[in-house]
Amino acid sequence: LRVDPATGDGVDGNPFFDALAPRAPRSRTWMLGLRNPARFALHKLAIAIRRAGGDTSIKADKDRRQASALLAALEELQPGAIDLASEAARAHHDKGFVRDVLLSAKRLPGDTRALALARLRRD
Repeated sequence: LRVDPATGDGVDGNPFFDALAPRAPRSRTWMLGLRNPARFALHKLAIAIRRAGGDTSIKADKDRRQASALLAALEELQPGAIDLASEAARAHHDKGFVRDVLLSAKRLPGDTRALALARLRRD
């Protein structure tokens, strides 16, 4: 969101700004489609285990490296985000999701592996 703090209206520099409806949500929107990096990291771990080429494929390795980088950055900058994503993963409708994330996390580098496994195993 990007709004004029005095009025709450969107600003005319916003890409979706409509001068006829400056208070409309679209007029106040600056970006769309941003992802939750902690959930994305866990998703990458689950996908790595489910790859058609197996969990040792080049793409699976890339998935784990991306997840590892995200988890390391989040641990430093927003550790609560990892906890929230872990809670969401445990509540996921696909009950194999957490299993696959845990299996894949075992192949992460040491510090990130310990972080991912500890956060996902919390009750």
